[in-house]
Amino acid sequence: MLSFWAYCARSWDRFLQQSVGRYAAVTQVRYAKAKAFPGMPEKPKRPPSSWVLFLTERRNELKRQPEYEDLSLMEMSKRISEEWRGFDELEKLPYKDKYEESLGDYKRRIKEYQVNLSPEDKRALRRIKSDMRAYEKEHPKPKYPGNGYISFVKSCFRENPRSKDEDMKDFIRDCAQRWQNLDEETKLRLNEQASPLMRKYREELREWKDKYEAWRSDASSN
Repeated sequence: MLSFWAYCARSWDRFLQQSVGRYAAVTQVRYAKAKAFPGMPEKPKRPPSSWVLFLTERRNELKRQPEYEDLSLMEMSKRISEEWRGFDELEKLPYKDKYEESLGDYKRRIKEYQVNLSPEDKRALRRIKSDMRAYEKEHPKPKYPGNGYISFVKSCFRENPRSKDEDMKDFIRDCAQRWQNLDEETKLRLNEQASPLMRKYREELREWKDKYEAWRSDASSN
């Protein structure tokens, strides 16, 4: 069962449909894990979702417009997310079609990858995964501190503690609705308060990734 704060974090991910900054940081670590060790076949990467395709396209478009130059990454993500939620199925269809096409190609390539793995490759991958779990247990990744929304949910919980018998989904849904109804100034203030922790988290995650890459390189040579 998910802990309360883990549930909050997952709820926020769904609510904002992935914050770009966090998505980029986590994707870097996942990509580091997916990359092949020297001498090993490279595992195909799963394609980005239709939402991420749209997000990347719109973000690049907005960056070229002078009126959006000073917009923070979070605010830009929020605006793009609101635009996506306002789309009907017909407007989302080109991105969904592109994703489905990429997904079909990915499934074909991942099947070929698995078929072409030699017994030695499979044994090496099992050893790598085992070593990786041991490494991450000994060197845990930095914990995601939460953004303005998570801080808001924590304050809601302090104001109205929930008993074990109460429905957590209803509570989170109520918090999300209250967050949506907040004025932009309050949201901005909460996000700014969380910014130093997020910067520290990204720096620590980058350091962890560098150390992980160094370990991965050493492990591949043994």
